[in-house]
Amino acid sequence: MRHQKVPTVKRQVIQIKRELSLPLIAIELTSNINGCFSLYCTNLPDKLRKHDLRSSLYTLFSTYGTVLDVVAMKTNKMRGQAHIVFKDVQASTQALRALQGFDFFGKQMVCLFQCGTLR
Repeated sequence: MRHQKVPTVKRQVIQIKRELSLPLIAIELTSNINGCFSLYCTNLPDKLRKHDLRSSLYTLFSTYGTVLDVVAMKTNKMRGQAHIVFKDVQASTQALRALQGFDFFGKQMVCLFQCGTLR
């Protein structure tokens, strides 16, 4: 008995034009997102304290499902970025769709799926 090859995952590129003359952003969403429980968010305000940023993100994202962890660092390399880890895929998908371009403390948030482990 021979094993059949598993078809490769097709990627869809969705282009979103931002309001207020922001640049055109291409976001890659995979059609099979099994295992993508976390979101990578960027364009976050860097003037907030770390504790305030984490608690605000937790409050915002927990409306869409159980949030296990919010990772936000204030180093020069990670400033204005955060990783939000959800309990299940449905919650992360729903949060991504609802909060894409959300005005978060005066800046429009950009969210992507973060498939893999956080180091």
